[in-house]
Amino acid sequence: MLATIKEFLGEEKQDSIIEVDCNGTQDNVFIKIRTKIDPFFTQVDVEEAKFDWSVMPTEDEEIKKVGPRSDFSDYCPVTYCKAGFLVKGKPDFEAQIFGKSYRFAGEKELEEFKFNPYAFLSRATIPLAPPEPKIMIVGQRGSGVST
Repeated sequence: MLATIKEFLGEEKQDSIIEVDCNGTQDNVFIKIRTKIDPFFTQVDVEEAKFDWSVMPTEDEEIKKVGPRSDFSDYCPVTYCKAGFLVKGKPDFEAQIFGKSYRFAGEKELEEFKFNPYAFLSRATIPLAPPEPKIMIVGQRGSGVST
């Protein structure tokens, strides 16, 4: 049959013929053909495709839904907008707002953000600009720190 197809296409189109082994199940043949046509075709590994139903949470257990990270990534938006510092948020103080996951430096910042998220989201320009540099001069008494 391959010889008949090659004769039908002619010599100039013989480079476009792709041979595929069609032995196996229908799903395996489909995957073989699809990967020959599209090398970027994504597939799931067989071992990873098996789902372990024994680890499913019961009805009593709460399922925590984690959305995509916010534009602030793991940093607290409240301390960034109010004080100009990049402070890593803690996983204990995480909130899902507008379908995104935000982390906060503490309980106070979390409550403040939940009360009015627009106050902090409207101040931030995306991509986030680095905060203004802060200079701290330290020294003992009499070393001229105040001057």
